[in-house]
Amino acid sequence: MADENESIDSQEEIVTKTKDKKDEGSPIMMYAVIGVLSILAIYGGFIMSKYTLIPNYEEIQAQKLEEEYAEEALSGVMNRSFGISKEFKDIMVNPAGSKGMHVIQASFVVETSDQLIMDEMGSRETQFKDLFISYLRRHTMDQLASMEFNEKSKKELAMEINKMLNAGNIDSIYYSGFFIQ
Repeated sequence: MADENESIDSQEEIVTKTKDKKDEGSPIMMYAVIGVLSILAIYGGFIMSKYTLIPNYEEIQAQKLEEEYAEEALSGVMNRSFGISKEFKDIMVNPAGSKGMHVIQASFVVETSDQLIMDEMGSRETQFKDLFISYLRRHTMDQLASMEFNEKSKKELAMEINKMLNAGNIDSIYYSGFFIQ
């Protein structure tokens, strides 16, 4: 009987050791799972950077480069004596979202040193007035009243005017009046 108890105890020990080994799992299986998860993490990082991070970075870099070119074009060799000018007076618009409750009245002076450009602007005066009107109408009252709007709008309008001109580029643009009601 003692032999039977010893054999039962030894069988229980074998069963317990086998269960412990099964609970631990195979190290090969664990390495395989870790490897698959690592590959998925690397692939996920690649996809995220390719379709999310890199396009955003490139877009920001392109915007910065465009702003630098615009500043260089406008701040290039400028004629410090006042050149030939054309004034666009009393352009009145209702700003975006005002529902007719507010009015903006603005006057602009465009300056250039080339008479050809001024002649072209004179012959296309209606087109340039339309540019000013549509530009002002795109902005809300809050945008128009902000301190940054003055400089930002002059740069943007100068770029738009230069895109429209065939004879060359303007030197600068100024506000000769700006009234918000």
